Amino acid sequence: MVIDDDPIFLELMGYYVSKQPALELVGSYTNGLDSLEAMKSLAIDLVFLDIEMPGLSGMELVKDLNKGAQVIFVTSHEQFAVEAFSHQVTDYLIKPIDEDRFSQAVFRAIEMHNQRSLASEQQEIFIKVNNKFQKIACKDILSVDADGDYVHIRTTDKVHLVSSSLNAMESMLGEQCFFRAHRKNIVRIGAIENVSSKEATLSDGSKIPISRTKKSELLSRLQLN
Repeated sequence: MVIDDDPIFLELMGYYVSKQPALELVGSYTNGLDSLEAMKSLAIDLVFLDIEMPGLSGMELVKDLNKGAQVIFVTSHEQFAVEAFSHQVTDYLIKPIDEDRFSQAVFRAIEMHNQRSLASEQQEIFIKVNNKFQKIACKDILSVDADGDYVHIRTTDKVHLVSSSLNAMESMLGEQCFFRAHRKNIVRIGAIENVSSKEATLSDGSKIPISRTKKSELLSRLQLN
């Protein structure tokens, strides 16, 4: 998907996308609100997103995007780069962009997509504990909880304290089996036993909060609506 308030630039991006065999353009939008509505019914892997747009800026929009979608910012302004990468974006392109730079960004996105798919197929991740890398089976993870500069990875038999951000863990685990239920929590879908108005109960009896804005999406993932 390409989102930019300049129709001429949308045409250029459409042309660039058409020359990439790995990409399929499913939508072009001149404002963020329309794109959000479209994403409710479309499976999006990659978004090319402008920053300065009327109504809803790219920085505001990126917070509401499906976390499984990678984002490449495309903007005329260099000064937003630091803030952009704090949202774990894949790349940051400065207009005007040429086809070679576009291809580099696409290659990076494909590599990240392949890494996520491989991790999902392997069903294992490695975490650093006491200066050693330890393998954890994804099926044993119940939830990942943020705690300052650390995360608690709760499994069926123990809790691992890892120096990492929740955003980094979200990228590592992917969205096939895991869900960002709250700004401070990631939960494995298969570990959920029941869902109430504000929280989910997991298979070990523990409870995690569910953000009001995430409730509907979680119910959909559980095929409850």
